[in-house]
Amino acid sequence: MEYIEKVIEQLSNETLHSLKEMHKVKDSNERKTQAEIVHLLCQSMSSLISSTASMMSEVHDFNDEDEDFEDEDEDFEDEDEDKF
Repeated sequence: MEYIEKVIEQLSNETLHSLKEMHKVKDSNERKTQAEIVHLLCQSMSSLISSTASMMSEVHDFNDEDEDFEDEDEDFEDEDEDKF
């Protein structure tokens, strides 16, 4: 997770840098190029965040399944104790 945080931070910093550069540029073609760069950086960040959210959701679902399995084991142990 630490790696993802670093990538998001780098994307954010690069986006801010590109926005500052775009503000300084007077030529419309160069400004358009900077705008495309910002747009692509934002898309990259969006994809990364969506992928991370999806992975976290899958991990959470997997953990829920594990907890259900553990609960079944506890019920089984209780039944064994009643027999003795």
